[in-house]
Amino acid sequence: MPTDTLAPAPSASFGTPVELTAIARELKKLWQADQTRTRASLINFAIICEGEAAMQDSTQLLERFVRNHSFHALLIGIDPHAAETSVQAWVNANCFLPKAGAKHICCEQVTIFVQGKVRELLPNLLFSQLDYDLPLTLWWRCECPEQVDAEIWRWVDRLIFDSGCWKDPRAQFAAMRAALAANSSAHDAPSRTVLGDLNWVRTGNLRQAIAQMYDLPGGAARLRKLRGLAISHGHGSRTTALLLLGWVAALLGWSKGYVPARMEAASGVADRVSFTTPEGGKVACELSESSGAPIHRVILEHDDVSITVDHPAHSAYLNLTLVWKDGRLTRHLVPADSTDLADILDEELSRGSRHGIYLRALAAAEALM
Repeated sequence: MPTDTLAPAPSASFGTPVELTAIARELKKLWQADQTRTRASLINFAIICEGEAAMQDSTQLLERFVRNHSFHALLIGIDPHAAETSVQAWVNANCFLPKAGAKHICCEQVTIFVQGKVRELLPNLLFSQLDYDLPLTLWWRCECPEQVDAEIWRWVDRLIFDSGCWKDPRAQFAAMRAALAANSSAHDAPSRTVLGDLNWVRTGNLRQAIAQMYDLPGGAARLRKLRGLAISHGHGSRTTALLLLGWVAALLGWSKGYVPARMEAASGVADRVSFTTPEGGKVACELSESSGAPIHRVILEHDDVSITVDHPAHSAYLNLTLVWKDGRLTRHLVPADSTDLADILDEELSRGSRHGIYLRALAAAEALM
């Protein structure tokens, strides 16, 4: 049997330590003790992460989000490698003052740290602390385990994750897909879970900037004749680049010509792959790795124009350059995507989309992972 302890993890600042069975009672006391605060909650926002450092970082993120989002927060930290099983719990309220003389707007937070037999305890710990009148957004902030109780996915409305942090994205996507499929099969109904990949949000402005380059007269016809695409990505951002490539391939209906070859290029590691267009043409694509932003350069080659999108280091803007074959030069400056995790997560939480285009891009990119 797991032990229920009040001793907080070292250097943690998660609020008031409580017994697991007394969480609801202690939350009620939070609001009764101070009449200058009012509780705001529109969604259940649950975070599952591994280790104390990730728990503290997640708590700091929740403190920032309270100004833009109203939620009942449940933070569950796990340590599946512990020899003994134990559970610790805390309650807290994240507040801000909208204006002088008004009540503080607060979102309650329940924090649980479970060690040992995580798989057996996780479903009960998660569902016992939810507000059942509200939809559930779950941020799985760690590697997707091979075996997760399928019951968890039954109640998740939006599943947030970051494929850019996965060591083996192909295996992780397969594990996640298998878990969602198992839940659908068990309940004989399609999964209602919307997938929210922070790695997709990471290139939102970049994708919009590229698309806008083809809003010019004749842009759609020119795009179908794209003959070369080169993407330069930062270290550890190969999956981000693959999703961007998958986005272009999916929207233009490309099919993969041959398996990508990984090679050592002068500027770093590079992937090369050829695609076939619906019209039967060939498009040569290259992904190269070097120091810089997650995606710091994209080059799209056409017979009549070369389009380059640059994201200089530490810049908040993208530099777009069009070099026409007749010598003309056109430049644009547009906002770049933030590299701050809090901004990226805030963007995802603000959306209500089912990310249909993302699923198409993922299908095209997954074969290249």
